[in-house]
Amino acid sequence: FLLLMITFIISFQRSKQQLVEEHEKQLHEQLMDYVEKLEEMHDELATFRHDYVNILLSLEDGIRTKNFEQIEHVYREIIKPTSLIINNQELEITKLSRVAIPEIKSILSVKLLSAQKKRLHVSIDIPETIEQLFIPVNSLIRMLSILLDNAIEEAAQTEEKLLQVALFEINDCQYFIVQNSSKQQNIDLQAIFEKNESSKAKNRGYGLFSLKRMINQSPNVTFETTFDAPIFTQTVIFKNSRL
Repeated sequence: FLLLMITFIISFQRSKQQLVEEHEKQLHEQLMDYVEKLEEMHDELATFRHDYVNILLSLEDGIRTKNFEQIEHVYREIIKPTSLIINNQELEITKLSRVAIPEIKSILSVKLLSAQKKRLHVSIDIPETIEQLFIPVNSLIRMLSILLDNAIEEAAQTEEKLLQVALFEINDCQYFIVQNSSKQQNIDLQAIFEKNESSKAKNRGYGLFSLKRMINQSPNVTFETTFDAPIFTQTVIFKNSRL
């Protein structure tokens, strides 16, 4: 019996250490992803700055020579379309200022900027400030990463290219909703949560399986999935367990 107890304790400690190492690895990967996206944003900003200088030079030349056709061309073909894109993207991303948890704001920023880079039509709805979470931050980061990665990858393959994200609180429950356009005509809403089940490449179906397992281990979390072609909707509900 003593030998059995010692073996059990050693096995438990090893399993615990493996979980800690796996968690640290996931956090490191998320941090590296965040840093990579920041570097991409820096490069894009440098490119935009270069283009902006060239636009000003074109306008300056048109003004100096009083070439109004050139000025009109620069405005109509370059400035106006660019300003519309920038304004629409900034308008959506600025809504993340209503998320007062830095870690969640960061992961949302990275994922949504990635979606915009893929030319997705991103819509964000956060009607009120979110100051606290009803679930541990690390757990929510993992859930958001899985949901958004899947949604972005699927939406990028569709004609609609739609991605809609909502985060709000009602009656002591927080709702996180992700909607995306899908190229599928029919989806088995039960099968997609099975291990290795995926419409993508082989061994790509572990994400939703892992998500479902995390939710099952969280007594204050429920999960709903619906599909009304072409829109695939996933809703995670966090109940305030402190009440």
